[in-house]
Amino acid sequence: MNIPTRHLSVRVPWHDAGWNGKVCCNPRENGSCMFLPRINASKNAEQEENIAKSWLHELEHDQLPPCIGEKVNFMSPHNVYKKVNHPYSKNKNNSKFYGHYKETTYCYPGFSFSVIPYNWMLKNAKDNTSVKANDLQIPYDVNREPELSFENNWVQQIENQTALVDTFISPIQANSSLVFITLRMSLLWILLQEY
Repeated sequence: MNIPTRHLSVRVPWHDAGWNGKVCCNPRENGSCMFLPRINASKNAEQEENIAKSWLHELEHDQLPPCIGEKVNFMSPHNVYKKVNHPYSKNKNNSKFYGHYKETTYCYPGFSFSVIPYNWMLKNAKDNTSVKANDLQIPYDVNREPELSFENNWVQQIENQTALVDTFISPIQANSSLVFITLRMSLLWILLQEY
């Protein structure tokens, strides 16, 4: 399959010190955190005030603000490490599929951010079909998707995920593709660099 070169759009939360790899100077005043549910749900403004302006890569795991998972350190020269758990790993009804997942330390390399192709990972919760896989004729098998104890819209099975993600990544070309960094209504852009 030959897909033309593509560009990325990545959302980052506002940061009052230029995403430099430090905790905000005034964490309590950062209204952007309220609008991103994954930050707002676990933000501890008092704790962040106590570590304001600290380097993220020097903090203990339990001190890291939730904005790490939302790419707040993408202009930092330092690697940041965060412990993560799969959201389904503690669900006893689905332990057959996810019970073996253990806490993992994830590295956010300096001058980088993670890209999650949400739209590509969606499936029809009723019949497990994927519009992207169908439209682009990606090898995807609805029968591989596990029967979970709850209805979900996310592709779960590793081979299906790999086929979709590999196809998503293939047209992104170093030194050609652009990354548009969005924060609310603002747009910044940088050229993908080959490191």
